[in-house]
Amino acid sequence: MTESAGANYSVSAPERPIKTLSEDKLEREAFVSRLVNALINPKTKRSTGVVVGITGPWGSGKTSLLNLLDERIQQQYENAIVVRFNPWLISGRNDLIGEFIAELVASINSKPSVGDRLRDIASTVAKYGAHVSPVANLFMPGLSDAAEGVCKAAEEALKRDKSLHKQREDVTRELQEIDAPIVVFIDELDRVEDNEVRTVAQLVRSIADFPSISYVLAYDAERVIEALGGGAPERGRSYLEKIVQLQIPLPIVLPEELKRLLCAEIGALQVGAHLPRDWSTSSRFLEILDLLVPSVIETPRDVKRVVGTFHVYASMLAEEVDWVDLLAFSALAVKAPRTVEHIRRAPESVVEDPVSYAEHMRRMRLDKKSDPERMSEIHPKEEGGIGIERLLSFIFPSLASHRRPGQEELGADAICLRRPLLTTLRLGLLPGNYSRWDVINVLSKREEEIIADLKQMHASDTLAAFLDRLGDVYPTLKYNDDIKFWSAVAKFLEKPDCQWWTAFDIRHSLPRTFEQIFAARIKKEKQFNAKEVFHTLLSGGTITLPAELIRSQIFIHGLFGYRARPEREGEFLSATEAQSIAEKLSATYKKQHLTGAFVSCLWNLAPVYTMIDCGAWDDACRKRMLDLLQDPVALDGFTLQLYGPGYGTSAETVEKIVGYESLKELIGQRLENLQEADMHETVWDALHKALDGIWGR
Repeated sequence: MTESAGANYSVSAPERPIKTLSEDKLEREAFVSRLVNALINPKTKRSTGVVVGITGPWGSGKTSLLNLLDERIQQQYENAIVVRFNPWLISGRNDLIGEFIAELVASINSKPSVGDRLRDIASTVAKYGAHVSPVANLFMPGLSDAAEGVCKAAEEALKRDKSLHKQREDVTRELQEIDAPIVVFIDELDRVEDNEVRTVAQLVRSIADFPSISYVLAYDAERVIEALGGGAPERGRSYLEKIVQLQIPLPIVLPEELKRLLCAEIGALQVGAHLPRDWSTSSRFLEILDLLVPSVIETPRDVKRVVGTFHVYASMLAEEVDWVDLLAFSALAVKAPRTVEHIRRAPESVVEDPVSYAEHMRRMRLDKKSDPERMSEIHPKEEGGIGIERLLSFIFPSLASHRRPGQEELGADAICLRRPLLTTLRLGLLPGNYSRWDVINVLSKREEEIIADLKQMHASDTLAAFLDRLGDVYPTLKYNDDIKFWSAVAKFLEKPDCQWWTAFDIRHSLPRTFEQIFAARIKKEKQFNAKEVFHTLLSGGTITLPAELIRSQIFIHGLFGYRARPEREGEFLSATEAQSIAEKLSATYKKQHLTGAFVSCLWNLAPVYTMIDCGAWDDACRKRMLDLLQDPVALDGFTLQLYGPGYGTSAETVEKIVGYESLKELIGQRLENLQEADMHETVWDALHKALDGIWGR
């Protein structure tokens, strides 16, 4: 499902300016209307001939404003001629002049009402332009029917039968005869080379500054002044003042306006990015909003770039990584790429759960470093300053001086955790990992299908990866088939036969893993009826999972001499209920043990431990166990249950089950005439752990 997550996105394209007033989230309509009246006289409906400079830094929305002006002019004056000229798309001084003349003529020709006069106007304009630009540059493609006239006019211009002053008067007169306002937009003047900036300035002043045409130039004032002055700012400023009659800085964008714009852009992604219904009011989003604006996001273009990057991340990683963290990381990727590159090279340096020994040791040494020193290892100071540092501390709490309220409760998909961060850096799941939708797909199946899937995962050695993601997804999932799912799990966890182990099986630890997932759902999903599920499992006759769940309740309440857990997380039975059920189950287990196979039917010894706690495991049970262990196969399997890889059992507990010295004596006899090659390595290791007292004392 994640592959099509972006199908319904309607967010405006990143890096692209808005085109219409309907897209304007900064409420510039009134400003645009006043500017139109400055460019076109409302009474005469003719251009005023003014040259206006719209100034602002890169990304502040100058092109968007030109688009809004264009739309409003076309709405108010149906026959208006708007010439859009972008010198950045053209290379070379001579090309700039020729292209401008061609664009002016083509724009005039585009209006049917003035098309009949195009040839005369084109010839006059070409004659005038030919004296400033080489003739070759007036042979512009795309002039259609006017091309032949332009060429002939250019040839005639070489004879120079009229002065430039006279030609200028001719151009002015013929343009004034066009009964339509003409407005020229020159955009991105600050993006061309210095000599090209000067050429455009000459173009406006000497070639195209006709009284019947109004001009709007969009540029970064400091950049243009630098180019015009050639290193002398006062000279450049003076030159610019001679060209531009009215220089208007873009209206400032207030932080609240940027926030509103950011929210609008994100809101367009709500369905595709799987944002929660209350996304705009969530405390974490409001926190990141204050961190981003205005310290990191300073212009409308910043909004576009950050949301555009978030669009990509969300379309690939929806519901695999926390969406607020993805938004924050998108801002980091846009505004601090060198910092992100450091994270890409050393992801374990920022995660909360590193796995490498080297990283753990590094952090121990970092305790002696100051917070600025720790931050500088991740973030170059020249890249974004304090705003980026605060953003980093939000995304990666390990870099923060102090944890914020609520940070202790990290979500399973928080990007500061290893799996979500690596998923983000890969823009996809790690090899062998399961997605949220994989988990949901399994949960949606029938009981027997869930059992089959779990068995298949175990056989293919992918069950651990599935359970890892199940533990993330299931506890908070809105899901109504808990009884079905846990009934399937309980049946899957039952040992398929009562044969003793001949090698370690990972299913020894699975009951504990599932119990932890069960407890997590109790904590995070208030609608989860854990008691009902538990009693359903009891009535179903399974042993393994109910035995693990009842032990958790014993520990929570501190029954049978254990210390109670003060937080009581995972509680679903009262102390009285838990004790009563534990005692009843122990009586049932005792009967099964004394009359038939029982311990050999278990993956782990949780039921036996409960019997010991309740006092049900007595001398008769110990004698029965000792008799069973006379069989070498039983001895091997039972020792694996006690001392398998990565775990052990105290000597005191072994003493209660069978007698610690008795077990050691049997194991010693078993090993007298055997070599390691005679049995599975996990059995060999378990026997020696028991014999040597490793994990046993």
